[in-house]
Amino acid sequence: MIDFNRFNLKTISEKSNEGSFVIGPLPRGYGYTLANMIRRVLYSSIMGVAITSVRVNNVMHEYSALDGITDDVLKILLKLKEIVFVLNTEDEVKLKLSKKGEGDVLADDFEDSSSVEILNPDFVITTLSSSKAVFELEITLKKEKGYQREDNEKRSEVGLIPLDSDFSPVKRVAYKVSQTRLGQDLDLDQIELDIYTNGSILPSEALKESSEVLNAITAHFVEVCHGKVVEVKKEGFAQGKKVDLSISKLNISTRLYNCLDKLNIQTLNDLEGKTKKEIGEIKGLGEKSKKELLKMLEKYQIEIVD
Repeated sequence: MIDFNRFNLKTISEKSNEGSFVIGPLPRGYGYTLANMIRRVLYSSIMGVAITSVRVNNVMHEYSALDGITDDVLKILLKLKEIVFVLNTEDEVKLKLSKKGEGDVLADDFEDSSSVEILNPDFVITTLSSSKAVFELEITLKKEKGYQREDNEKRSEVGLIPLDSDFSPVKRVAYKVSQTRLGQDLDLDQIELDIYTNGSILPSEALKESSEVLNAITAHFVEVCHGKVVEVKKEGFAQGKKVDLSISKLNISTRLYNCLDKLNIQTLNDLEGKTKKEIGEIKGLGEKSKKELLKMLEKYQIEIVD
């Protein structure tokens, strides 16, 4: 019988956005097993806030330029994603910003709201270079988990620009598994875990939330193994029916098929655990094919990380 009751968690150091922890001692081989599960849950299952759409005054799409403003709209959208918001409600929130005359446009220039807190108010969004320049926009904030593709159906509303949204407040997770001992047991595992967040949640709180997710999964797994019957819905992809994810059987473009086939990727499951950067660096994969691939991965719930 493997004894899991001997390991503990120790905080080595912690700031608002980074923390180092040690977990152990664990039975041999369980260091990588537990560390990898924690890492995946931290990336995918911690609640955070992101911008889902933007409306810029007198702008129809993201490829526009603005008079008297140093950045184009596309660059401004990218900068907006770097603002760290805390949302004190479960509902979507719209937030407006208005700035006139020369000078920097800061995150702090957003209107005050009892539902929203901005953790980096001095962040520079863009700069107005003319005394006559006017910059006005409205953003929509949402609290959610994981990553969400832009909702292009929103483009039917004139002037509304949908954004892809990375809700996860956890920005990087690194771990190292080393050998440790306990009494006469010399061949045990120890996890050295580093967690980096955007500052909206303490690393220790993110770790606590991940442990609760893992506990819920394993507790339900125990119940299922002991005969608990789970009702499965009969509609939608999540109905549990088996889907063949071979790229030869899926309705994908010829360019995308050829790119994946050259790398000997025969099924979408081969991309499980890849990062968005690794997918973007696939040789011969253009921007259109990249979007197509990410959409397919989301549709079939293939997990990738940032």
